[in-house]
Amino acid sequence: MKRSAIVFALVTGVVLGATVLRDVLPISFAQTSSTMAPATPAPSSFNEKKALLENESNTITITEDNQNSVLFVSTITKPQASTDGSTDPLGIFGGNGTLPNDLQAEPQQGSGSGFFVSDKGDILTNYHVVEGADSITIKVHSDKKEYKAKVIGTAPDYDLALIRVEGFPANQIKAMKLGDSDLLKTGRKVLAMGSPFGLDFTVTEGIVSATNREIPTGMRGVPQNAIQTDAAINPGNSGGPLLNSNGEVIGINTQIFAPSGRFGGAQNAGVGFAIPINVAKNILAQLQKGGEVRSPTLGIQTADLANIAPKARKQLGNNLPEEGIYVRAVAPKSPAEKAGLKVGDVVIGIGNTKITAVDDLRKTLFANKFGDTFQLKITREGKEQTLSVTLEDYQPQK
Repeated sequence: MKRSAIVFALVTGVVLGATVLRDVLPISFAQTSSTMAPATPAPSSFNEKKALLENESNTITITEDNQNSVLFVSTITKPQASTDGSTDPLGIFGGNGTLPNDLQAEPQQGSGSGFFVSDKGDILTNYHVVEGADSITIKVHSDKKEYKAKVIGTAPDYDLALIRVEGFPANQIKAMKLGDSDLLKTGRKVLAMGSPFGLDFTVTEGIVSATNREIPTGMRGVPQNAIQTDAAINPGNSGGPLLNSNGEVIGINTQIFAPSGRFGGAQNAGVGFAIPINVAKNILAQLQKGGEVRSPTLGIQTADLANIAPKARKQLGNNLPEEGIYVRAVAPKSPAEKAGLKVGDVVIGIGNTKITAVDDLRKTLFANKFGDTFQLKITREGKEQTLSVTLEDYQPQK
């Protein structure tokens, strides 16, 4: 028995030892042979300790310079009443359409993040952070006092909003530097700042995992390009800035890819997304003017050729291309009509971008702004043509 116990103990120790050592041994050792290859010496010019400290110093400097420009945004939204003003439209309680006091719905509290973009106290955040809010307050890391804010402009299709703080000391407002997201490279260091889970200020570090990751964005969920990062982003980070190592804002944290957590809640999985700052820069002046910023539209009704049944497709003509979007209607005085687009045309490209579905067209339009001119590639009666289209603040008639 003793001998068996000793043997069992030795075997168990080996298994546990392998488990413990698994994460610290070189991958090549675990995958190839039982003989460890000699370690490759580090280049003599590389000073790991110095490099680590330089990175830490950079992170600390950026954090200290910007921590009071990042804001904790709190919202209160009252329960929506029915059209007759009641909160019990079916009248099940008392027959008068009003709930008893002990069953009245409580106001919903929400939180998110934002950051100063002007010396006037303008704050950029996500639209979904302030959507429908009856009350908005903000506070900064160094001041526990809360200040009221109001919505100035919204861009629901871009999931962006501009709010303005009231009564905040003017000499303490420091607008953050806005960078150029078009210059981003995969692998570049980034810092995500915000207020996850109601914590008033948090900074996490990671890299740019991808620069053009397509995700559904805004109220209509139109696919748009986003920055992917492994810097930890969690609920409450929405609206906060994503900064590069120069301390410039290159994105607005907006979404996470998160499987359900242990207790059913979302958890960071190392896949977060940010709206490129150039998207916000393109519409910032419009947001500051107030009201709702609309996304560019051509003013056409379309159908994806891939979704048209063969019989219906045959009725439309024999000269249709395999892919593209079929123009079913053109609105009067729209950018499309002014460019010469007609019913029966098929849009197959914008500039060098191939268009095969309506989502392709929307995504490409969203990447442009009013006043931009581009070349629209179409087929008309089987022949390819190019039309010049200028985007304008066109509002379709309802």
